[in-house]
Amino acid sequence: MENNITVRYECYKSTLNENVVLQNKNESLEETVEQLKKELQQVKADHTMDQSRVVFAHYILNGCRDEQVLIHQDKKAQEVVFWKMKSDKYFYEMEHYQKSNKAWQEKYDKLFQKHQEALGAIKELEDEIDNCIDCRNTVKRCCK
Repeated sequence: MENNITVRYECYKSTLNENVVLQNKNESLEETVEQLKKELQQVKADHTMDQSRVVFAHYILNGCRDEQVLIHQDKKAQEVVFWKMKSDKYFYEMEHYQKSNKAWQEKYDKLFQKHQEALGAIKELEDEIDNCIDCRNTVKRCCK
C-alpha cells in the first residue's frame, strides 16, 4: 500500500506555500480581530460614560416609580426646606440674641467702669475732707 501513494515534490511544495500563505492570512485576521475588539471596548466605554450613565441615572432617580412615591419625595423635600428655614430662623434669632447680649454686656461694663471711677473720685474727696478736718482739729465728720 505504501507504494501506491506517491507524493510529488511539486505537490508538497505547493501545499507548504499554501500553508504559509494561510498562516500569514490567519495572523493578519487575528490582528484585525484584536483591533476590532479594542475599538468595540472603546465604543462601549464611551457609550457607558456618556449616554448610558445619564439614562441610567434618570431611570434610578425617577424611573419605575408611581405617583405616590414621587409625591412622598416632594413631601420629603418640602419637609427638608421647612426644617432648614426653621433652623435658619433659630440661628438668626440666636445670633441676634448673642449680639444683643454682647451689647448689653458692653453697656454694663462701661457703666460699671464709670461707677468705679465715680466711687474712686468720691473716696478721694472724702479722704481730702478728712485730711482737711484733721488738720484743723475742729469738727470731725460724723458720716463715713
